[in-house]
Amino acid sequence: MTIEDSRSVDSIVCNITNPDDEQGGMRMTVKLMKQGEGVVLFLEGRIDTMTAPEAQEALLPMADEYENLTLDFDKVSFVSSAGLRVLLMLQKKCNAQGREMKLVHVKQSIMEVFDMTGFSGMLHIE
Repeated sequence: MTIEDSRSVDSIVCNITNPDDEQGGMRMTVKLMKQGEGVVLFLEGRIDTMTAPEAQEALLPMADEYENLTLDFDKVSFVSSAGLRVLLMLQKKCNAQGREMKLVHVKQSIMEVFDMTGFSGMLHIE
């Protein structure tokens, strides 16, 4: 399986759909690519009230399994307060276990949310 930028993806961790969604049912996808002791998680779609529980279930175990987590936000279109909660929980878990977590390719509109909520000071964002 490949994604648009031709990087090889090892697996789809999470594929959250909503058949009632007007946009064809796709809400969020998380794809995983291993990199040495770490992993890159490619998130796509919305991290909102509908997807946050499944995102939490998919992402939190990654802090137990990998030394370094990179969350690629290039295709994330929206983050709600429920999504912020998941990111905070993941960051706290990584910190408690001495693991690293960073976000990359964060869009300006989502960066503004991180800035307004103070999350830009809590998360490692490149």
